[in-house]
Amino acid sequence: MAVLLGAGACVTDKVTGERQFSLVNWTVEQELAIGKEAAPNIESQFESICLDLEAQEYLGERVRELVSRSPRRNELDFHFKILNSSVPNAFALPGGFTYITRGLLAQLESEAQFVSIMGHELGHVEHRHAMDNQSKQRVVGILTLPLRPFEFVGDQLPVGSRVVSFATGIATAPATLYLTSHSRAQETEADERGVTFAVEMGFDPRDAALTFELFDRLESLSDVDDTPSWLRTHPMNDDRAKDIQDFIAERYPSVLKEGAQFRSSTPEFDQIRDRFRARAPAYAAYDLAVALVAEEEPDWERVGDLLVGALNAVPEEPLFHIAAGEIALIQEDSETALYAFLHALELYGRFDGDRPADSDPDHTTWPGESHWKVHFYLGILQLEVSAARAAEQFRLACERFPMHAVSWFLLGQALEQTSEFSQAIEAYEHVLELTDSSLELHEQAQARVREIDTE
Repeated sequence: MAVLLGAGACVTDKVTGERQFSLVNWTVEQELAIGKEAAPNIESQFESICLDLEAQEYLGERVRELVSRSPRRNELDFHFKILNSSVPNAFALPGGFTYITRGLLAQLESEAQFVSIMGHELGHVEHRHAMDNQSKQRVVGILTLPLRPFEFVGDQLPVGSRVVSFATGIATAPATLYLTSHSRAQETEADERGVTFAVEMGFDPRDAALTFELFDRLESLSDVDDTPSWLRTHPMNDDRAKDIQDFIAERYPSVLKEGAQFRSSTPEFDQIRDRFRARAPAYAAYDLAVALVAEEEPDWERVGDLLVGALNAVPEEPLFHIAAGEIALIQEDSETALYAFLHALELYGRFDGDRPADSDPDHTTWPGESHWKVHFYLGILQLEVSAARAAEQFRLACERFPMHAVSWFLLGQALEQTSEFSQAIEAYEHVLELTDSSLELHEQAQARVREIDTE
């Protein structure tokens, strides 16, 4: 799908009522399609959904209340998910796909702060800032496929000695390809929407300033190359906190009156936030274990200790079981790896709800929110046993992470074994779209297409 640059048109901002000229003029249908296409890739790069059902339901209801107050509530298909990443971030894609990470939730001080952050992100959608950015840059493709080529860093396919370079590093395009940086004016518009939503929902909008304090603190603690991703797409400015205060004083002076009845937080939110904080050390251990495994000569004893500690603290976290399976595969223990991946898949299945009896006795095709890595590795384990079952797993991996070129290549390999040659070519063509022509994976996919065509 591509968004075309036409002759340009005047576009009405549904929030302000102002009209401005834009070289890019998405229809609502195009905007929805762009968000829908980008969503699985973004979700996969932020570790898929967080399996805290209580948090998803409670915070999702808050976001639905935000959406109910939006002038675009009837034309967009808003979604909300907590993503299972330690990276502090929040963002919204065109069409209304809204996200916050587990890592950011653990850092928040109040529910009012959460409301202002998510209102800020919805503000970007309401003002169609992504479309405005495309118009100003005169480019096509920042939020659409195909995207820029990215480097393949895996071993020889189908499976190398390091399990195709440990899936955390396999041909993964940076999420920033989907998340464009916003201008100062756009940030101001979004900040004001965050304030407005908070006031309308009875929360203290002054808590929005806590976000600037938080990210100033995180930035000061980070390395130059490790700036929190929210800062990369939402550039900070010393004046923004003051601008919010001035906006509140001008637009909502009642907030500043003595005895004003505005909530800062609720016990329900605080319990959710505290639960994420309590689990943070386990996720920090997992993150460090993953980073160590990616090193050229991992300290396996330390990796094992870190992961065991994480699993003991939060045994119901599928990410930890996936990592255990990855390590078992690297150490050529297929039986242990299979058990770990199936257990992770079962945990995702419990989140999805009850499945029909006997629909999948082997527990390998849970629908919905399962992590792409589960299906990727189950496909690898099935390649030498049942090409048909391997193909099904790789299809699920591709569905959950469409930009993952290695999954498409292995799908093509499995389909060749089942003599589904036309579908195999389609899988290899995805690889060609997603990789640069100078890369080995691209050359291998091209060679397979040529060979199939000559048979």
